[in-house]
Amino acid sequence: MDEFKPLMFGEFAAGTEYASDSQRRKLADTVLDVYEQVTHAFSADDHRHYKFTPRTVTEWIQALHRYDLQAVDLVGRCKSTPD
Repeated sequence: MDEFKPLMFGEFAAGTEYASDSQRRKLADTVLDVYEQVTHAFSADDHRHYKFTPRTVTEWIQALHRYDLQAVDLVGRCKSTPD
C-alpha cells in the first residue's frame, strides 16, 4: 500500500503544499488514519448503516476536490482534533 500513497492524490495536489511525494504521503496517511478511527468507532455491528469500505476512502478523496488546498491545512486539522 505504501507505494500507492503518493499516487492517491496525483494531479489533485499539484501546485499546493501537497505537491511533493512526502506531503502526499502524509495526507494519505492522515486519510487512512481517519478511516481506521471511524471504522473502529462506528461499527456495523452496532448499526447496520455504519458500513465503511475502502470505497469510502475514494469518496473522501474525491470530496477533497471541493476545497482549496492552498488555503486549508488538511493534515494539521486532522492531527490537532482531540480524540
